[in-house]
Amino acid sequence: MGLSLIGYAVPALQSIVWLFSIPAMVCALKLKEKRILFLVGVYIVVTATISLSKMAVLLYLLTLLISLDKFYAFSKKQGIWMKILAGVGVVFLIYSFSFANKDRGAYDADLGLTYYSQQGAEWKFNTSLFLPYMYLTTPWTNLQYVTEYQNTRTNGLWLLKPFINYVQLDEDFKDDYELEPYSSFNTFTFIAVGFKDFGFWFSILSPLLLGFLAKKIYSRFLVSRSPFDIAIYIVFGLAIIEMFFSNHFFMHSYPFTMIIIMWGYQFFVLKGKKY
Repeated sequence: MGLSLIGYAVPALQSIVWLFSIPAMVCALKLKEKRILFLVGVYIVVTATISLSKMAVLLYLLTLLISLDKFYAFSKKQGIWMKILAGVGVVFLIYSFSFANKDRGAYDADLGLTYYSQQGAEWKFNTSLFLPYMYLTTPWTNLQYVTEYQNTRTNGLWLLKPFINYVQLDEDFKDDYELEPYSSFNTFTFIAVGFKDFGFWFSILSPLLLGFLAKKIYSRFLVSRSPFDIAIYIVFGLAIIEMFFSNHFFMHSYPFTMIIIMWGYQFFVLKGKKY
C-alpha cells in the first residue's frame, strides 16, 4: 500500500502504482491481523482525504465485499448482515456523486439541477438522485450521437489502444481516439469504441473477446486464494461495472495492466509458489 502512495508524489507513475494497493488490501483481509487491518483503514482514510472519486468508492466497496466473501465463513445470520452491508454500500455509492468528484470540487445538487432544468431537463424527485440519474441515461444518448454523427471507422485502433499506450504511441493517434459527446457527460457505454472500430454488426467482436477473458479471470478466481488473482478479479469486476458508462478496458486499460503486473509477479517472483 505504501508503494501505491508514490503516485501522489510522482504523478507520472500514478496510473500504475495505484494498482498495488488492491492486492495489499486483499492480503491484509486474508491475514485477519488487527494491526494490518488498522493500517488498511488508515490507508483508505489518507487516500480519501487526498483525492476521492466515485471510482475509488466503488473499488473499495468491491475489495471489501469480495475479500470478505472469499476468506471469511459467515453463518446464515452473518450472511444477512453482509447483504445489508452491500445495500448500505450501494446507497453510499449513489450519494458519493455529491462529494466524490476528485479534482472537480464539491458538487451542489441544487445548482446542478437548476442548470439542467434550464436546458430542458425535468426532475421531480430528490435532487441528490439527479446526478446519478444523469450518469445512467446520458451514456446511451452519447452513444446514439456517436453512431449517427461520428460514423467513421478506426479499424481496430481502440482494440489496440492499451498496447499502443504501453509503447507511448497514443499521441500519434490522438485524433482517432476523439469521441465527441452530445452532453457534458463524457460517457459512451462500452459499445461506442467497438462501433468506431468495426461498425454496427461487428462491434460485437470487442465484447466477445472481453467475455472470453472475463470467464478466464472468474474461473481462476473460483479456485485460487491468492491475493494477486483476487485483486485481478476485483479490478476486472470494477471495469465490467463501469462498462455501462464507458469502456475502461480500451479507454483506460488499467485492467490489462493489472493482469500483466500480477501474473508477471507470480511467474517471475513467486515462481509458482502458493500464497
